[in-house]
Amino acid sequence: MANCFSCCFVASILFILLTVFKVREMIIDAIPSDIKYAISAGIGLFIAFIGLQGGKLISKSDSTLVTVGALNNPLVWITIFGLVVTIFLMIARVPGAIFIGMIVAAVFGIAIGQIPMPKAFISGVPSLSPILVKLFSILVILILSKCGSLSSLSYWLLSLILLVL
Repeated sequence: MANCFSCCFVASILFILLTVFKVREMIIDAIPSDIKYAISAGIGLFIAFIGLQGGKLISKSDSTLVTVGALNNPLVWITIFGLVVTIFLMIARVPGAIFIGMIVAAVFGIAIGQIPMPKAFISGVPSLSPILVKLFSILVILILSKCGSLSSLSYWLLSLILLVL
């Protein structure tokens, strides 16, 4: 886990450097807008799939590849609770609704004894040598996700402006 955080940190530093030296902008300009929208949709579906899998709402199935998780698992109910809280906060337009939903679900899981309390909040810095391939992968994901996010956001803002006019 510490290697993952180290890798994300270094990839973020490289991403900042690419932004400062305008390399990221050149990459984004070279990608057609339809591909940018497809990237943002694909990344969103991928993140949703990982979240549903991590929350045990979906699980592996040999016949259908994916199936509904077991509703007798307490982790499924923590996930559903967190999703419901997040949805209500988003409907109420509360700033930071997703983050607040995550915190509420974690506190709920800790309160019912399904999530253990963390033992430490800060750990030592691990070696970066085993994570170079992961570092490159995260850097590519950062560039493509920002490309898709910025494209979809600009499309949404343009639509909003045209709607107002």
